[in-house]
Amino acid sequence: MTTVKLAPARGDVSRAAAVDEQGIYVSTDNERPTKLALMSIADRVVLLVDSSKFLASAPVHLCRWDDISGGRDGGGPSGRGDRAASPAR
Repeated sequence: MTTVKLAPARGDVSRAAAVDEQGIYVSTDNERPTKLALMSIADRVVLLVDSSKFLASAPVHLCRWDDISGGRDGGGPSGRGDRAASPAR
């Protein structure tokens, strides 16, 4: 049996209402300032969504894809290849 020790993690889990080519959207303007403030002080911002978010719509643009720092390849926000999720093409 392999044992793995995990480092303590801190974070905020919040939801995105929708995502598209321009970025991440939330449902209300009231939640935008709080989410942006938390993102600005985070060591790393990662987005995890299921396919339903690509079909949804929401009125308030939260941020661009470049503002998301996690990625499939572990890199930072250097471009489309580093996104934690990307729209199907």
